[in-house]
Amino acid sequence: MPDNKDAQTKFGIVNYDSRAYGKLYFDTGELMYEGYYSPADYNSSHHEPNGQGVLYYKSGVKHREGQFQHGGLLEGKAYYPSGSLKFEGRYNCRKTDATYYGPTYPVYGKYYSEDGILIYEGEFKVEKQGSIGYPKVTYPEGFESL
Repeated sequence: MPDNKDAQTKFGIVNYDSRAYGKLYFDTGELMYEGYYSPADYNSSHHEPNGQGVLYYKSGVKHREGQFQHGGLLEGKAYYPSGSLKFEGRYNCRKTDATYYGPTYPVYGKYYSEDGILIYEGEFKVEKQGSIGYPKVTYPEGFESL
């Protein structure tokens, strides 16, 4: 948690203008995310990661960590459900393509097998599918889901 002793807190949440720092939980009570999120309004019915943070699987294992933006990661790491590192690198920037509404996708980085072997390093190729252009990684092969 940030070291700003003058910050206003409400229910363990530190409010910084339009973002807040705290924990978000799955409906079933497991920790889903810790870090910055928006909107900062504690009573809002919907919050999403927005800034530095860690997203978790329901099992408690890290799912993604790094710098989040609307729709997903901007830069950081993604993990397999086992906890092994899957990807580290950059994702597409939603601010530069305001017409795209889907989740973020990897554009450059390192892709690892579940047993830790570096499979690929470089630019990722993505094909947008369907009417809203849902992204699918086509290269490197085997990357599969985002």
